[in-house]
Amino acid sequence: RSVTFPTAQTYTLTMTCYDGDKTITATPRVTDNVNVIAGVIGGNIVGQYSGFYGFPNRFFDESIVPRNQIIKVTDAQYLSLKEMHNGKYPYTFTRIEYEASVYGATTPTGIKLGDLAFPGLNKDSQNNGHPRWEVMAHEQGHNFFGGTSAFYNTLAASKPFLQESLAVLSAFYTHHNILDNKQQYGIVDSTINSLNFD
Repeated sequence: RSVTFPTAQTYTLTMTCYDGDKTITATPRVTDNVNVIAGVIGGNIVGQYSGFYGFPNRFFDESIVPRNQIIKVTDAQYLSLKEMHNGKYPYTFTRIEYEASVYGATTPTGIKLGDLAFPGLNKDSQNNGHPRWEVMAHEQGHNFFGGTSAFYNTLAASKPFLQESLAVLSAFYTHHNILDNKQQYGIVDSTINSLNFD
């Protein structure tokens, strides 16, 4: 990837790659051709603790919530779940991947969202689209309770009530934690309104 900068000055670039539990940080070689604007790298939107990968622009264009606030909420969801679990976490970064055919799904490195979870299908009375915050928190909640481990599968897969109730609890916890700590997370009132809508 390459980056186009608006002015001629010195920039420091760091690239962080995630592979399961391993994190590799490197200084990339700079060439030409990719546009980095406010956390947008190509078609991806990346925050400190979460990132959206492979999503069509339509996902973000359908939302009343701007991209920089969407990523602040998903970062806050990750931090809320980490707090809920006394600092324990299944990964250091939530990778949110697009897969058209799923609604929401858990992966070993984060979650997947599909077309049915797009903001355009979650509209308020003014026809504004809202991200499916509870789906994102719910799916992450599965992972924070061990959702992709063999042990969790043995314990909860045969008892969907347990599996789903823990994920629902996670979504409630993240919602209330974000409301209580919105300034700390940098989340503005209009985004809080979207959280309350969903």
